[in-house]
Amino acid sequence: MSPFTIVFSQALVATATVPDGDAAGSLPSVDVLESGPWLLVTVDLPGARPEGLRVTCLPDVLVVDGTTEQSGDVTMVPAAIQRFHVVERSTGSFRRVVRLPCRVDRERGHACFRDGVLTVSLPRAFR
Repeated sequence: MSPFTIVFSQALVATATVPDGDAAGSLPSVDVLESGPWLLVTVDLPGARPEGLRVTCLPDVLVVDGTTEQSGDVTMVPAAIQRFHVVERSTGSFRRVVRLPCRVDRERGHACFRDGVLTVSLPRAFR
């Protein structure tokens, strides 16, 4: 079983049905592509840990919740002399809602998290 939570059922429909848009703050980048009968959704999540992610799939919406942490060697520098010049990578909680271009068979979907990238594979529903 994956170390992150994948919900491909109707159990969380009430909490996962959200309007277009996402939680406040910076959002992870998402790609949605079609490959034969599959939709592939990739989400860039640098600084995320698998156990801190939750993927919820509805017939035409994918919701990814989680948290990201500061990565790199920032902790190696004493706090008194840390000075950031550019900060573009956000940390903290996020919720990314992805409207899918077609209905999917969420019962056969699966997800993989590797090297800071979440990939969710969802077969298109043909009914």
